[in-house]
Amino acid sequence: MRARPVHQQNAGRQPPVRRAGSTAALLAPTPASLLQLQRLAGNASVTALLAGWGAPGATTVQRQLAPGMYVLNARGRLRSEGSRHPKIESLRPGRPATVLPNGGRKSAFKIGTSGLVENSWARTASAGPGWIRDARLDPTTLVGALDATLRGPRKPTADELRAVIAWATPDERRAAAADDAFLARAKKALDSDTYLQVLPALGVHRTPDRVKSGGPGALGHPTGHDADVAIRAELAHEVADAVKAGRQVEGEVSVVGDQDFQAAFDRQWVVAAGQKQYIGKNAWDICEAFVDVNLPKRHIWIHRSLGDLGTIIHEGMHKYADSLLRDEQIQLCNVNKITHGGTSRLDEGITEYFTRPVVVNQLKVPRADYYANEHKVATKLAARFGRPTLVNAYFNGDFEGLKQAFGKGWPVFAERLERSDWRWLLINGWM
Repeated sequence: MRARPVHQQNAGRQPPVRRAGSTAALLAPTPASLLQLQRLAGNASVTALLAGWGAPGATTVQRQLAPGMYVLNARGRLRSEGSRHPKIESLRPGRPATVLPNGGRKSAFKIGTSGLVENSWARTASAGPGWIRDARLDPTTLVGALDATLRGPRKPTADELRAVIAWATPDERRAAAADDAFLARAKKALDSDTYLQVLPALGVHRTPDRVKSGGPGALGHPTGHDADVAIRAELAHEVADAVKAGRQVEGEVSVVGDQDFQAAFDRQWVVAAGQKQYIGKNAWDICEAFVDVNLPKRHIWIHRSLGDLGTIIHEGMHKYADSLLRDEQIQLCNVNKITHGGTSRLDEGITEYFTRPVVVNQLKVPRADYYANEHKVATKLAARFGRPTLVNAYFNGDFEGLKQAFGKGWPVFAERLERSDWRWLLINGWM
């Protein structure tokens, strides 16, 4: 015989009286059993059951979806945690949302006359956190959430896309970063600058597609996380203040192919740095990697098939450095009409001075003789004025301390170095 639904069984019957110690009281539904019934049969069944048991007033059943990525299947609202739960944001169908651990919070919404609650603690790309009805949320992947953002009524900002990415797991980011079809859709939907900001947020990290002499070959490049570990292990004391300031490689580096490398190169060096001599030239013929030193977000760009295992360490060192030394040296070049291509000889030499021990001691591989002359000059400076002086000038912004230690001959020395006058530097004992 087919059992009637709960609400039909109880129709027209007086609710049983629950007396202490009675069998009815012992069999009364618990919050756990109500939640289980809610998940299996929905709110209507729980409402009928509570009515049958004579539950006084509205009873709430708290339900929280598993943390992760979701999209709205209908119009909804993101509501605040306040007593009346005022609306934070109106949400259209297809809008992505991220369910977060609720930290023990309990919503107090009353749905219809049942008083049952099905809300999860969540946030959207532009607002939150707050409460969203569970019934409005369908699970999705990070790619699904980003695609939903791209399909919105307007182009999303880089900050909105980063907000979606920020709540994804590392595995979800890796999956999205490796999804060529999604990246192609993103490139088509976004302007170039926004698209380029998405790549480091995802941690795009391509393996080599062609092996050139001196390239990383099948080994590829270390991750940003591995670069941070190596730099901080070797230079723990030296980079302590930089670490406190939030400087790091992880989340700031992209290992990319020709097209993205070219777009990032032109944005930084042709547009932001004004190096017009690079217009129309292949970026990979000019450099293997670089940092967006003239942009608000100083991201690292590495060509997937160029450089070696130490390339990310050298570029990562630029991230840990204070910008003052480089900026002043570039200004010196501009005042004295020195062709610099956007880089400083002093800055590159000191960068390489700190890079080599990290590569050799932490990565356990030899370091090619990059910036050979500049490295010799930096080594001489450290020997003459002390390594701490170089540390403070490079990592901590005390460039004036290095200049004062050098003395009145600094202006001539600095100019000769930026002009790459290696003969003068050798004769004067700086190489």
